[in-house]
Amino acid sequence: MDMTKLFDSGSKAFERGNWELAIMLWQQLLAMQPDHLDARRLLREAENRKWVQEGRSGVAKFLALARSLPA
Repeated sequence: MDMTKLFDSGSKAFERGNWELAIMLWQQLLAMQPDHLDARRLLREAENRKWVQEGRSGVAKFLALARSLPA
């Protein structure tokens, strides 16, 4: 799957509130193109929304944010 399709599919999943699918697709995209800023920004937003929905703590959010930052 090309990068444009991954981004678009992730965006559609995000719009439907399917955080898990959006996260998975954008992680695949970022593995191929780590400097895709829109995917990185939306990935963080999807992860935040997933945690809010699941009621996770702020510490878990911080750790995931730290993992998503470029090296």
